[in-house]
Amino acid sequence: MPKHGTISTEFPGWYVQFQTDVLLQLPRPDEISEGVAAKLHSNRGLMKRALRKALNLPTIPIVFTDLFRETGELSIQIPALKRPTLEYLQSKNDWIDHIERDTSTEEPVTLTLATVLAAGSADSINRAEYEKRIAEHLNVLLGFQHYEWLLEHQTEHPQFMALLGKIYIDFSGIVVVHRGGGRSVPYCSQYGSRWCGRWDWLSDGFHAHGRLAVGK
Repeated sequence: MPKHGTISTEFPGWYVQFQTDVLLQLPRPDEISEGVAAKLHSNRGLMKRALRKALNLPTIPIVFTDLFRETGELSIQIPALKRPTLEYLQSKNDWIDHIERDTSTEEPVTLTLATVLAAGSADSINRAEYEKRIAEHLNVLLGFQHYEWLLEHQTEHPQFMALLGKIYIDFSGIVVVHRGGGRSVPYCSQYGSRWCGRWDWLSDGFHAHGRLAVGK
């Protein structure tokens, strides 16, 4: 079997030529930073999504598994939104030092909810296991811009309001690092009669009443 990212003679000749053409159009070493290359290496889904968009190909559907599955509790259309800048986040939370990663989409999406716990499980998992279970799905996790939009438009969605007090929702498409070194993701939970936004320590893991905001 050919390895991903290599040119294979097992493919038709026209496709081998296409692979060559793509490689020839990649940025030169002096046109791309090592940091950008590392980001794409650690999140192949981001690179795949960018290439498919450039080629006007259909979006790859989410592959759900026993440990990354949709709950069917919510479906909300969210428009195209830009990722936040570090300066914007710091204007709201001065304890943020930097953005560790932000793999959230800037395209229109349908927000749904997912869990990383097995069906029927009431257990919690620790941070390491939580991050392990979402590692292959970073490109579908929603981020701060979606969290902010949802909080602003919450009363327009009765389906969302009906979940108030029953669950919390992590927007793990973005991870920020505290000045003291801790790592957090934005999440929303109940505050009185409304949903309220906060930041959740990744060290707290993932709990049975937790959900992940996913974009389809």
